[in-house]
Amino acid sequence: MTPARLNPCLVVQRLAVGTVPPSSGEATRIVDAPAVQAIRCVFGVGDEPTEIPAGSCFRPVYSISIPVARLGGLDHDDVYEFDGAMMLSTLQARAKQRRWAMRLELDIVQTQASATSAELYVEAPPQVPMMLQGGGTPNPGGGRTLTITTSLADSPDGVLRLAGAYRLLFRDVDPRASGVVGVESPLLTVEIGLSEFEFES
Repeated sequence: MTPARLNPCLVVQRLAVGTVPPSSGEATRIVDAPAVQAIRCVFGVGDEPTEIPAGSCFRPVYSISIPVARLGGLDHDDVYEFDGAMMLSTLQARAKQRRWAMRLELDIVQTQASATSAELYVEAPPQVPMMLQGGGTPNPGGGRTLTITTSLADSPDGVLRLAGAYRLLFRDVDPRASGVVGVESPLLTVEIGLSEFEFES
């Protein structure tokens, strides 16, 4: 496997319980790549009518999922698409007594093998901060589902900046560092578009 080249903006630590010690050998164990279970555009308001939603004052109101039927979306361009910019603009024009914002959420499934032996590294489009929401949800049979979110966008242009390639990797060594890699997954790249809908030409 070719070593992954990634500049992560988010690192999710492996599970504390049942953790496998780092490998001291030379062979790299390959685990399943991250799997995208859901992609959501979450629209919400602030605590006060004139308050721009930010941080803990964000109150989700609408959540719209982008269909995840197969890797690469539903149409031929291999991009998951939803017109989040237009939706935010419409909400802001119609709901004048509240300030609105949007964030992107991705649910990522991690198997037991990777959850106990590797970190999740996420590289977002340029200047898009990401964070882990909660601590993950245990899955039946082991592993967990992680919900990662972007920063909030309070303008249509801000929503468009959330679009682009999200790259995800399980690894027991930071992909920016050299050294022995004991556990690694294939790199998953998810392309997201927020200016038009699936099948729109």
